[in-house]
Amino acid sequence: MTGNSLSGHGSARLSLVLALVGCLSCGGDPAGPSSDGPDASVATVSVTPANVSLLLLGDTVRVTAAARDSRGNALAGETFTWASSDVGIATVNAAGLVTAIGNGAATVTATTAGVVGSASVTVQAPTTGGLRLVTTTVGRNLDPDGYSAFLDGDDLGPIGPNASLTIEDLEPGPHTVELTGQSDTCHEFYEYPIPVTVVAGTVVDVPLGVECLGIPEEVYVAFKRGQFTADPPVVNLAGLVDGETEPVQLTFHPAADWSPDWSPDGTRLAFSRDGVIHVMSADGKELRSFEEGTNPDWSPDGSRIAYDNGTRTFVFEPDGAVGRTFIGDGTAPAWSPDGTRIAVDDLVTQNQTDIFTLSSSGGGRVNITDNAMRADREPSWSPDGSQMVFRRLNRSESTGYDIWIMDSDGSDPVEVYAASGADINPEWLPDDRILFTRGVGGIAILDPLDSSLMFLVTDGGGVLNANATWRPAP
Repeated sequence: MTGNSLSGHGSARLSLVLALVGCLSCGGDPAGPSSDGPDASVATVSVTPANVSLLLLGDTVRVTAAARDSRGNALAGETFTWASSDVGIATVNAAGLVTAIGNGAATVTATTAGVVGSASVTVQAPTTGGLRLVTTTVGRNLDPDGYSAFLDGDDLGPIGPNASLTIEDLEPGPHTVELTGQSDTCHEFYEYPIPVTVVAGTVVDVPLGVECLGIPEEVYVAFKRGQFTADPPVVNLAGLVDGETEPVQLTFHPAADWSPDWSPDGTRLAFSRDGVIHVMSADGKELRSFEEGTNPDWSPDGSRIAYDNGTRTFVFEPDGAVGRTFIGDGTAPAWSPDGTRIAVDDLVTQNQTDIFTLSSSGGGRVNITDNAMRADREPSWSPDGSQMVFRRLNRSESTGYDIWIMDSDGSDPVEVYAASGADINPEWLPDDRILFTRGVGGIAILDPLDSSLMFLVTDGGGVLNANATWRPAP
């Protein structure tokens, strides 16, 4: 009996020890591992960061939410529903991205299992912006008095010819700016009024350029002058004063100017500015834009201008109604002295460019240099209309374009100048000499009778001169 009793007590003690060990192994650590989410009970939700400040409308910040049980254990796999107390101040998407909409304070909330966490959002964005008007005046006969600046039609007061004026506390959105008070020889870079957009919290620069013009009476030739070593590079029109060798700048706009042509009386100059035909008066008081195109050429009576758009030739009246007349396919138009015909060059095949004549009223197209082995371009009529000068590339040789003369019907072609490199832009002068571009940027005059050459401008130094045109005595 005694042994059995002791045995029973020993078994009881063993069971108690095992039970205690079991209880220790099943106990929980309050800071233990995360519970396996959404089935666990959510006690709290926190949003990080708890305070958000946005300083510009449209700015964004991402906030995150975390759920925990009653013991503070993080719960994984919870899905949150996001909301804003005022969507006019801040919005929040399903991923917790907060966007500033308007000034003020709002609360962003994240909800899961009916439990809500929140963050405070404050938007303190500027509600106005500003403009800084910056005037730049370039050219000849500058206007020393400055201008009057206008915003949305309201007078802002005076501004100097090379100055700036800042306007603050403007409503964001579209506005208009313009200058008045320019002298009659000065012309704005851009058509007024100029549309501008004010952005809240910023000051936007508005460049207001003015080009002042006026061609000296002594200038007898004009040409394109590209100065590619300048920073930034510039392409303007230049000219030569009789007896001088240093070119005089004639246009000053930051756009690219090329292909000048004098009117028959020498008082106006047509040219292409960034691919748009312009006409300026020699006294600087007139500067008008017309059609998109290049290579303008005045008619002998000065009433019309022919030009091309890269593939086709048109005619318009600079002093008449706005509009154009299609003449025919081809480029580099040149009027005959009697005004009845226009010569052009046109691409026939990939390797063949020929010279054609057209009726100045359109139609009547005739190919006068049909030759598959040559590229003939840029015709110019002799003063009496009996001949043409042009540039020719003979594909059986490799010397580049050379200067040729032929009868106006294309017969009897004769080479009058050949040299290594390209000779381009020939123009027949009233004294039967030929003005052309020699090599890379030289402007020269050729006497076709003896092939003698006189340079007006030499090339080199990162400067390209081309498209020279002779000025009749004004």
